[in-house]
Amino acid sequence: MKLLITYSLLVALLTGCESIPFVQTKNERYGTATAPLPQTQSSGQSAVSQPLSEEAAKSQSNKMAMEAVDLLNQGREDEAKNLLKQSILLDKDNRVSKNMLRQIASDPLATLGSKSFRHTVRAGETLSMIAHRFLGDVFNFYILAKYNDIRVPRDVFTGQVIKVPGDPPVEVINKPKPVPPSPAEVEVPVVQVVPVAEPSRAEKAYQTGIQLLRGGRKEDAYETLQQAMKLDPEHKLAQAQGEQIRQDLIQKYSRIATSAFHRQDLASTIKAWDKVLVYDPNNESARLKRQQALDLTQRIKQFPANR
Repeated sequence: MKLLITYSLLVALLTGCESIPFVQTKNERYGTATAPLPQTQSSGQSAVSQPLSEEAAKSQSNKMAMEAVDLLNQGREDEAKNLLKQSILLDKDNRVSKNMLRQIASDPLATLGSKSFRHTVRAGETLSMIAHRFLGDVFNFYILAKYNDIRVPRDVFTGQVIKVPGDPPVEVINKPKPVPPSPAEVEVPVVQVVPVAEPSRAEKAYQTGIQLLRGGRKEDAYETLQQAMKLDPEHKLAQAQGEQIRQDLIQKYSRIATSAFHRQDLASTIKAWDKVLVYDPNNESARLKRQQALDLTQRIKQFPANR
């Protein structure tokens, strides 16, 4: 009982002057287009801000764009739209953000046309994959979802029939068989073996990552998709799927860390924030909360067990 009271007092001491919220907001994560300098304790003046470098602004803009893609996959359009606008403020030439904002604002029928064909969703297939195959860009999944009145794109299921704009894929048309020649005219055909193209190492890694994801092994899937990206930085499917998994893991371990802190399990709290920082090294909110748990651990050790 005494240890619990001591723990509560330490929490109050650490958080009394400037509490750190457990819910990570967009402003905490990305801030504005300026990076704050540390405040000096000697003066009561607020910290002076300095502009982000062009490279840092573009990196942050791209990060926000990919999180917005994940929000759109979850059907959270309003949140995604706000994040995309912030991304454009940091980098007005961000291709993904501009594309996704156009899709949000566009009428799908007017943009894609009324001509379409039916496609049955295959096992493991996502709207991003279908958009890449038929529309030429994995990020066109959202307007394809709107075209089919699908509110949550990631909820498409195997066997679901959707409309895909445009003409159906060209199928091989069998030519009519010629009149059989007489036995005297028959020649022994020369069989030509056409080698089957071997999948690239990047594609093999991508397929392995998808299999791991289907088996529920998200962390292993993310690492494998990262390998695919190293082998082929232009592999858009690996990029999109990997980013979605990364965001899922950040949210998962943030919830675990917050829950562990409320249970006063500081060791598990620190371990979970470590995981968050693996997938998001620049997450200052996670870094501060981890340090808070470390400080509490050290202060508790300073108190005798019985007092």
